[in-house]
Amino acid sequence: MPSPEEENLTAFLKELTGETDRGLAVVAAAVIDDLLGDALRAFFCDDGAVKGLLDNDRALGTFSARIDACLALGLIEDIEHHEISIVRRVRNEFAHAKHGTSFKSQKISHLSGNLKSETSSLQPGRRFTPRWLFVNAVGQIVVRLHRALEAANPQSCQLAARLSRYHQSRSRSVGLG
Repeated sequence: MPSPEEENLTAFLKELTGETDRGLAVVAAAVIDDLLGDALRAFFCDDGAVKGLLDNDRALGTFSARIDACLALGLIEDIEHHEISIVRRVRNEFAHAKHGTSFKSQKISHLSGNLKSETSSLQPGRRFTPRWLFVNAVGQIVVRLHRALEAANPQSCQLAARLSRYHQSRSRSVGLG
């Protein structure tokens, strides 16, 4: 029997594959962007400061900034950074094109062809369409981000609290506090 996570992912992917090419790219990127924001919220300690950092006009308010911050903090790995960066670039192609863009267009097809998510175990030797490669990568990214969020623990906040207490005691001992 599938877990609730597997059922949600299956429903998400089914709905996602029913989207137009533009809808697929924009919705997939928005979901991943939200998950990266959730990962950053889970990592940081001060909810008030985090909200300010993640607002659209702030330091971590853009998809690109969130991708890079998650890599720098070790919340995602190089392969995820690579894949999510391509999803972002595909989203941008669709978002900024007035018309005529599809997964069959040269630039989108090329970007999708650079996705490295696992396909070989599915049907060895099969050539997949750029749209299929994109959906496959998005599904794998979403699963990995969900698992990372489930595994997140408050260790970083506990460490920050210990460091804060240490700095406070140190300041008092040298007459600064």
